[in-house]
Amino acid sequence: MAGKIRVSELMHEGGAGLSALHFSAEMTGIEIQCAQEDARPAFVLDDFSRADFFRVTAPRVQDRPIFVLNNVKDFSVYRSRSVSDSQIEAAERREL
Repeated sequence: MAGKIRVSELMHEGGAGLSALHFSAEMTGIEIQCAQEDARPAFVLDDFSRADFFRVTAPRVQDRPIFVLNNVKDFSVYRSRSVSDSQIEAAERREL
């Protein structure tokens, strides 16, 4: 999939965050805010071949993950307030 993606198309039903399938992405300066505490992950990635996140902020609820990676290759997150810098070559299933 190429081109721009509408955030509204990626939103979790009834909540904040992004859920996406089968493509590559680069996201910079993203801030997720919730009107009330939400234990769901802010980002759920399924079948990605490249995903780069830079300066991402999302609320952390207890020990719940910010990112859930399912069948993801070439993932990175840097300078995020919510998650430590990480570069992951491949992940069948991983939570950050």
